[in-house]
Amino acid sequence: MGEFDLISNSDGSVSFRSHANSDIVTADNTGTSPLIANRTSIGLWEEFDLIFD
Repeated sequence: MGEFDLISNSDGSVSFRSHANSDIVTADNTGTSPLIANRTSIGLWEEFDLIFD
């Protein structure tokens, strides 16, 4: 992935951690802002499902 580590969560979702500052990627303002790395721990709002088409 290059700039991020892929973290597998216990519920089957994944999260991304920045190589630059080790922060967790999140979408602030209910998804109206771009994804940014600004959290130090994984919350439910930083979890993603991988979809393979």
